[in-house]
Amino acid sequence: MGPRCSRATSTVGLSFHGSFMQIEEVKKTTLPALVQDQLALDNLLLEVAGDITNPETEQVVMAWAEEVKSGVASKIDNYGFKQKYLKLKIEQFKSEAERYTKAIKTIQNVSDQLKDRVKYAMIEMDKQELIGHKWKYNLTNSKPSVYIVDENKIPAKYKIAQPVVYKLDKDAIKNDIEEGLVVPGASLERSFALRALEIK
Repeated sequence: MGPRCSRATSTVGLSFHGSFMQIEEVKKTTLPALVQDQLALDNLLLEVAGDITNPETEQVVMAWAEEVKSGVASKIDNYGFKQKYLKLKIEQFKSEAERYTKAIKTIQNVSDQLKDRVKYAMIEMDKQELIGHKWKYNLTNSKPSVYIVDENKIPAKYKIAQPVVYKLDKDAIKNDIEEGLVVPGASLERSFALRALEIK
């Protein structure tokens, strides 16, 4: 039996048996599926040693290759458009988040000021309770809190030692490894940066 290769794209599927091409319908249009199609096509051409002299074989293979290319291009455009839209939504939500954060802070400050005014009035009037027509306030004693006037004058016995915090100098590690030095516990790994560029 000759080499076999099956497609994953949406319009047609392809099986290869010697010089016979059979087209079958499959339903996948994701970018990974298109990539798998391209790899399958590459493998098919390797298996037949690039021999597509049969007119029917050549026609189907070329049509498949063109469809994969077109499908990938369409998917890339879709990804680009979606990423651009999502970036705009991210900026929109960031702007709204900043606005709401400021609003929350402002409202909280106003609420605290109102509370402080009521507390001040009750303390000055030596009242444990103030009653309105719809609301009433009770002033209760709570545990005293410590107010630090001058931290430098606090005796050492009241100071708790904190663990030493360090930060790895990754730039120095990278430079040393690139210079050929061995840094125990570290190595360089290959990385990629993806940029989306809109074609004008």
